[in-house]
Amino acid sequence: MKIRNVNVIKSEIKDVDAILININKSLAKKPDNFGLSLNLKTLQQRKKELSDELAHAYDNINISVMEMHFTGDDVGYGEMPIAKLGKILSNTQPMLSAFSVETEIKKNASIPDDILDSTEMLSSVVSASSVNILLRNNYIDYMEKNNEDIPIKKAFKNLEEVIKCGDDYNKLHERVEAMNDKAVINYRNFVNALKETEISVEFSDPLKKVSSKKKSFKINSKKASKIFKVITKATEKKENITVIGKLLGSDIDSKKIKIECKDKNKNISIDFEENLEDKVAEIKVKSIVSVEFLFTKKISELESKINRKRELISIEKIE
Repeated sequence: MKIRNVNVIKSEIKDVDAILININKSLAKKPDNFGLSLNLKTLQQRKKELSDELAHAYDNINISVMEMHFTGDDVGYGEMPIAKLGKILSNTQPMLSAFSVETEIKKNASIPDDILDSTEMLSSVVSASSVNILLRNNYIDYMEKNNEDIPIKKAFKNLEEVIKCGDDYNKLHERVEAMNDKAVINYRNFVNALKETEISVEFSDPLKKVSSKKKSFKINSKKASKIFKVITKATEKKENITVIGKLLGSDIDSKKIKIECKDKNKNISIDFEENLEDKVAEIKVKSIVSVEFLFTKKISELESKINRKRELISIEKIE
């Protein structure tokens, strides 16, 4: 089959979209008009054929495409408010970038520039009749040819997994524990933007060839509202924890101690109050101690990050 120029196909889709908008408006006034209904179905079929042809054309020139398909009460006659669309899209990019990083990103740290570059999504086509946004990534094909890891692949896989959790607290809590802070916050920001609308967003897999069955996953505003509440609850917690480890240091002025945990293989800092100063001061550095502390984790709405705090309850020298 001859592959037509992408711009020619896009132009035809634009023309069909314009006619579809007019027919939908006419049908709103004359819903029982058989001729209009027939024309609508014919044009919708034509739109599908052109969209499939466009996908083939993109595939042929090695541009990997992702589709975001918007439906719902806020999408009327192929139109939707710019403010709502903009808010959703502006929260989509940082979410995908954070989801592409599987290692922990320290709080307040930035996502590395190479990750930001390789996960940048560019709007390639905006198709009006049903509000489809086709996005592309400049790095996928280059990385595939050079057998390199593709960050955006990880991003979509992780996004699909977390969306599959829905508003199930246990599943989402388990997933949140495995995610880096920025991914948690950015996903929460995305569902927060979506819950303020009457919109459903369907993501289609950009990495499937057109000859394969496309994988897709969706989330709507009602589900987003439930997820927002659950992810906030799943992220925030308060619990008493006891650990055994080596006392690496103590600072009476800043009221902090540092412990090398035996079982967790990491160092942690713990704050203490004035009433525990004498107890802390009498224990020598490098002593093996048992410490109990109150661990609090809470989302900071103002700074859009997760704050963690450890407050010493008791400390005892073991050896």
